[in-house]
Amino acid sequence: MDAEITKSDGTSFLLSDFNIEIDDFRVGSITIDSQYGTVEGRAGRVDYGATHGTRTITLPFHIRADDLLDYPLLRDKLYELVLDTDSFFIRELRRPKPMQYDFVDINESAVDGVGDRIISQDSHNVYVGGKRYLVRVSGSFDIEQTLTMGEGEMSLETTELPYAESIGTTQDIHQNGIDANDELWGFGMGLITDPNSLIYTHTGTSFRIYNAGNVAIHPFKQDLKITISEIAENESNNLFDGTYHDWYIYNYGSGSETTAYLRRNYQGAEHTLMVPVTPGETYTIKVHDTENSNHFTVATAPTVPEFDNAGIFDMGRPIHVQGKYTIPEREYTLTIPEGDHYLYAMIAQDQTPPTMVQVESGDEATPYEPYPGDDVSSMELKNVTNGTTFSVSDYELKRPDRIVMDGPNITKNGLQYLRKTNRQYIELDPGWNEFEISEGFAKFEFDFRFYYL
Repeated sequence: MDAEITKSDGTSFLLSDFNIEIDDFRVGSITIDSQYGTVEGRAGRVDYGATHGTRTITLPFHIRADDLLDYPLLRDKLYELVLDTDSFFIRELRRPKPMQYDFVDINESAVDGVGDRIISQDSHNVYVGGKRYLVRVSGSFDIEQTLTMGEGEMSLETTELPYAESIGTTQDIHQNGIDANDELWGFGMGLITDPNSLIYTHTGTSFRIYNAGNVAIHPFKQDLKITISEIAENESNNLFDGTYHDWYIYNYGSGSETTAYLRRNYQGAEHTLMVPVTPGETYTIKVHDTENSNHFTVATAPTVPEFDNAGIFDMGRPIHVQGKYTIPEREYTLTIPEGDHYLYAMIAQDQTPPTMVQVESGDEATPYEPYPGDDVSSMELKNVTNGTTFSVSDYELKRPDRIVMDGPNITKNGLQYLRKTNRQYIELDPGWNEFEISEGFAKFEFDFRFYYL
């Protein structure tokens, strides 16, 4: 048995690292703080409800010093490790089976490289799920010495919420899935096998969010961050807003020294699009009215153009494709290089450009959809499960805008935004939460921890 402590500065250690052995990890139940009143002339009392109070975790332990002079040093080290005025996280470890030594063949050594007996693999301490508690030592404790051994019992008390919380968040699940070997998750955490329960970033007009904990989540009390982006009037896969620029894309140099240049007002009229993208993600560009495209050059760059005095912008890497003649279908898929945040494509030159160009996430071109309109004056997100609603009334909402609800703080593009909302917050019930979006379309990212009684 063991305990892992993580301090407020991020430092983590096991008590066993310091010859402090945990004999038990006793997690008490949460106290119930009830509120009652009385009414004159009425029997009994009036129930005003109850709230969860605190929780106590008890750790019986023993220490084992190397010799009698080492004992006070180890005792003082224990005090240094746990008597912190700041709260710290504690996590439980247990052995799957009682401690026993490993069986070895007659010609094999029964000890490891430092002379210790080899312990069976099932007897090693492992993390009990992915839960932790925010605690502080309660009161004082004494250590009773017997030669080089010492025994004691320390009591820890939760300092903020009395609940266990998951170490990982829902965005960890969304991005990496659930791996039993990463020690973030485990049995008894309410996780289910439904693949939809692993999705915490959604687009559309309705979706579901799964709260694996057995405690409701309120943004004033627990970690809950909701990010709203890609705000639009209607749903569409198309990232290209139809704006062309008079820029010419070409390669400059030779061999390994080749780099793409962007030149403004080159010759005649060039029609080049620019779309913000995410490094490492895959995108597909498709010209659906190919008869209006007499050029097809695709490049990427870290930033928007920063032209020098000659009107040239060095894009930092070679062109991805020059398909004026080699790609008559005018379709190309690429993965954005690390560090690049903008996709450029020259589609036409000295003629009327195409009106049905689509840039979209993924490695397949889908049927053409118009770019979603930017004229969004209001939007509402509703948790149908518990009735909580968040809405905005802002006649200046644009697709690049980013609204973040991080606990009680609400911002748009980094600026305070509460006054443009209904001043209400989304809450989550345990289990499935059904959401509906009205008056607008957007991308919603939920990032929160699970909480447990």
